[in-house]
Amino acid sequence: MAERVVNPDDICQQVMQAKLNMYQAKENADATLKAYNDQVGELVGVIGILKTHILKIEKELTELKDAKKGGNDA
Repeated sequence: MAERVVNPDDICQQVMQAKLNMYQAKENADATLKAYNDQVGELVGVIGILKTHILKIEKELTELKDAKKGGNDA
Protein backbone atom coordinates (compact mmCIF):
# COMPACT_ATOMS: atom_id res chain seq x y z
CA MET A 1 0.00 0.00 0.00
CA ALA A 2 1.44 3.38 -1.05
CA GLU A 3 1.76 6.12 1.49
CA ARG A 4 -0.05 9.37 0.63
CA VAL A 5 1.95 12.52 1.13
CA VAL A 6 0.08 15.71 1.94
CA ASN A 7 1.73 18.85 0.61
CA PRO A 8 0.75 21.89 2.73
CA ASP A 9 1.62 24.26 -0.12
CA ASP A 10 -0.85 22.51 -2.43
CA ILE A 11 -3.55 22.69 0.21
CA CYS A 12 -2.92 26.40 0.78
CA GLN A 13 -3.03 27.03 -2.97
CA GLN A 14 -6.33 25.14 -3.28
CA VAL A 15 -7.80 27.08 -0.35
CA MET A 16 -6.71 30.40 -1.85
CA GLN A 17 -8.20 29.43 -5.23
CA ALA A 18 -11.46 28.42 -3.54
CA LYS A 19 -11.54 31.76 -1.72
CA LEU A 20 -10.91 33.62 -4.99
CA ASN A 21 -13.69 31.66 -6.67
CA MET A 22 -16.02 32.54 -3.81
CA TYR A 23 -15.25 36.27 -4.14
CA GLN A 24 -15.75 36.15 -7.91
CA ALA A 25 -19.08 34.36 -7.46
CA LYS A 26 -20.15 36.99 -4.91
CA GLU A 27 -19.19 39.81 -7.29
CA ASN A 28 -21.19 38.17 -10.08
CA ALA A 29 -24.19 37.70 -7.79
CA ASP A 30 -23.98 41.33 -6.61
CA ALA A 31 -23.75 42.58 -10.21
CA THR A 32 -26.77 40.49 -11.18
CA LEU A 33 -28.78 41.74 -8.21
CA LYS A 34 -27.86 45.34 -9.03
CA ALA A 35 -28.94 44.89 -12.64
CA TYR A 36 -32.28 43.40 -11.54
CA ASN A 37 -32.74 46.14 -8.96
CA ASP A 38 -32.08 48.81 -11.60
CA GLN A 39 -34.59 47.19 -13.95
CA VAL A 40 -37.22 47.02 -11.21
CA GLY A 41 -36.60 50.68 -10.38
CA GLU A 42 -37.04 51.64 -14.02
CA LEU A 43 -40.25 49.61 -14.26
CA VAL A 44 -41.62 51.34 -11.17
CA GLY A 45 -40.86 54.68 -12.81
CA VAL A 46 -42.61 53.67 -16.05
CA ILE A 47 -45.63 52.42 -14.11
CA GLY A 48 -45.78 55.74 -12.24
CA ILE A 49 -45.73 57.66 -15.54
CA LEU A 50 -48.42 55.40 -17.00
CA LYS A 51 -50.58 55.82 -13.90
CA THR A 52 -50.31 59.60 -14.18
CA HIS A 53 -51.33 59.49 -17.84
CA ILE A 54 -54.23 57.12 -17.16
CA LEU A 55 -55.55 59.34 -14.37
CA LYS A 56 -55.25 62.40 -16.65
CA ILE A 57 -57.13 60.64 -19.46
CA GLU A 58 -59.85 59.43 -17.04
CA LYS A 59 -60.27 62.99 -15.74
CA GLU A 60 -60.55 64.37 -19.28
CA LEU A 61 -63.06 61.65 -20.18
CA THR A 62 -65.15 62.46 -17.11
CA GLU A 63 -65.08 66.16 -18.01
CA LEU A 64 -66.17 65.37 -21.58
CA LYS A 65 -69.03 63.18 -20.33
CA ASP A 66 -70.12 65.90 -17.90
CA ALA A 67 -69.96 68.52 -20.66
CA LYS A 68 -71.97 66.28 -22.98
CA LYS A 69 -74.61 65.69 -20.28
CA GLY A 70 -74.78 69.42 -19.62
CA GLY A 71 -75.28 70.05 -23.36
CA ASN A 72 -78.10 67.51 -23.57
CA ASP A 73 -79.97 69.07 -20.64
CA ALA A 74 -80.17 72.46 -22.32
